[in-house]
Amino acid sequence: MKRKKAKKRGIEIGSPREIQSREVRIASLKQLRIFVKNFAKTLRGGEVIALSGPLGAGKTTFAQLLGKALGVGERITSPTFTLMHIHRTRKPLPSSPLAKGRGERLSILVHIDAYRLANARALQNIGALDYLGRPDTVAVVEWAEKVRRVLPRGTRWINFKIKSDGKSRELRIS
Repeated sequence: MKRKKAKKRGIEIGSPREIQSREVRIASLKQLRIFVKNFAKTLRGGEVIALSGPLGAGKTTFAQLLGKALGVGERITSPTFTLMHIHRTRKPLPSSPLAKGRGERLSILVHIDAYRLANARALQNIGALDYLGRPDTVAVVEWAEKVRRVLPRGTRWINFKIKSDGKSRELRIS
């Protein structure tokens, strides 16, 4: 894909300017890959990324691409039945202060799927709250609207919407 096609109204897909905008239109898996790769570069550790949207909108794909961008070596699958997967990265978070100085420290990606949780308290019961906000960890929560009340202040919300063409997605970031 040529660079011109990867732009939206003069903003490059996944640029810091676009990542901070409220709406991003993603027309292909390649564009999502670029967006997530650049999004990963903004992470410092301690972030909670809340994903919401309908089935098939791309939440798990986003988590898989984020894991790859952060250096997770193993295959990332949806934790729908196990509820939470913990993945170690092969490298520190891109802009983490923990990576500077005292040698490189590896990071953790925690992937949580709240689809089957009865309530927010169930998130505490599986030990997920122990990871939220840790400086060496990025947590991704699918179906986060179900556990909204226990997510920390500053959680980065990404709402996925399937566009009428059935192929492209709109991401609303807040």
